[in-house]
Amino acid sequence: IDPIRETFVQGRHCSFDVISSLSPTEWLELEHAEDEFLDIGKGREQDPQEVLEWDANKILSSTGDDSGSFMRVLATRRDTAWVELKLTMAPDDFASGLNHGQSYLAVPIAMEIEVGNGSWEASLIKRRDIPENEVDATTLGLVVLLR
Repeated sequence: IDPIRETFVQGRHCSFDVISSLSPTEWLELEHAEDEFLDIGKGREQDPQEVLEWDANKILSSTGDDSGSFMRVLATRRDTAWVELKLTMAPDDFASGLNHGQSYLAVPIAMEIEVGNGSWEASLIKRRDIPENEVDATTLGLVVLLR
């Protein structure tokens, strides 16, 4: 999880069948991240209503086990996005990992970020010169760990 502090966990990748039905979410635009130290003492803003009212049991009962896995953007605010991820898998699939001492399920996903359009002026990702009708994007590989 953190190679600098040498914090590691054991886990196993979920099967391809579990994530094969995942579709990309729609593109969304977030504002640039603010320096948190500038906001010390201002208090914390409450999460969006969609996040506060989110109920896992309601989602699971309304979609059913046969609906497949899905991912969707639940809400956005300034520099933050809340994403809902539902994985449909056989109970034995997850339990077998737990029985072998692998207490985390690793779900590989990718986040594609548009580099052009002035969104990464100060970043270390170098902008490419591409035709006007194409999007200059880079993909960041992520692994979500579920317990």
